[in-house]
Amino acid sequence: MNYLTVAIKAAKQAGKIHKKYFNTDLKVETKSTPFDLLTIADKEAEKSIVNLIKKYFPEHNFLAEEYTYDKTGSEYTWIIDPLDGTNNFASGMPIFAVSIALMKNNEVIVGVIYDAMRNELFFAEKGCGAFLNKKPIRVSSAGSLD
Repeated sequence: MNYLTVAIKAAKQAGKIHKKYFNTDLKVETKSTPFDLLTIADKEAEKSIVNLIKKYFPEHNFLAEEYTYDKTGSEYTWIIDPLDGTNNFASGMPIFAVSIALMKNNEVIVGVIYDAMRNELFFAEKGCGAFLNKKPIRVSSAGSLD
């Protein structure tokens, strides 16, 4: 399986975990500050993502929000935010997503953002463009917001 396919599969798997816990009576913990929240959805989603990616690419590195992982010396590093928008999630606001990127030698080569509540999948691969649910997207050609 290629990197993008695995990233999409991992993001959708995490999205299922988000939906499972959204608007349920879950325990909310704080990390470094009262506004830095952590839920079981964050933890489960991260474990799910890392385990899936490791199945295909066990030699890769991981930089994630909830846990630390041993460095492998690989030129590849997966960057993971398993639940971007935990405060919204914990407050019952359906504005959150999973974010996954893959870097090769400090250059991002794959990026995926999945909003399970809206079923919106944003993805990009170096040299291949960016997409929303398989439709090409691009930045505006407007030079000014005036």
